[in-house]
Amino acid sequence: MRRGHPAAAAFGLEVWLAHPHVLVSGQGATRGALDEALARLGRSRRVGVVVPSFLLVPPLLAGSDLIALLPGRTLPADPQGRFVDFAPPIQVPGFPLHLAWHARRDGDVAVRHVAALVQAVLAEGGDKPGGHR
Repeated sequence: MRRGHPAAAAFGLEVWLAHPHVLVSGQGATRGALDEALARLGRSRRVGVVVPSFLLVPPLLAGSDLIALLPGRTLPADPQGRFVDFAPPIQVPGFPLHLAWHARRDGDVAVRHVAALVQAVLAEGGDKPGGHR
């Protein structure tokens, strides 16, 4: 969330759920892992906007009272201190990450190399890719 966000002063589940959220979904889904975790508690959140990429989230947060649940590796460098981050007030399972390329590129050494690098970086952080291609 942006620095100065009303939820930052007393962050907790109730405050977190009182504000609209950004949901990142490449398929345009309006529910995700967080919504499933909340449903198990008999709770729900209000999704204010759905975007297809994590790259679109920081500008949305900077100019609004939206809140986003993001993987730590997607948090942007923030030398101006525009954002604050908190651990989510409930446990949220991870999600699968898929690497994809066109079938014509299956034999491309460069594509395979980059895919292996991405997989290695994610594995170092404890995140497990959900598959490839």
